[in-house]
Amino acid sequence: MYHKDPEGGHFNILTREAEGCMTEIHHRMPLILHREEMESWLFSITEAEKLLDRHFTELQRQKSETGGYRQMSLF
Repeated sequence: MYHKDPEGGHFNILTREAEGCMTEIHHRMPLILHREEMESWLFSITEAEKLLDRHFTELQRQKSETGGYRQMSLF
């Protein structure tokens, strides 16, 4: 997903196959890249594949006490 806002900012949301506790929520999850990994992601297929294969065992989820958030729409 790519977005350009009127103020000139840009962002992308990269996703990968879900793993761990995220699989109970959705089949995809965000791909978390550190700033120093961005160049590898963009310019090296070998390094990008390594980033996709990385496991995120530190991810945790907690139930919202307020009932959660309203689902956003893309359209």
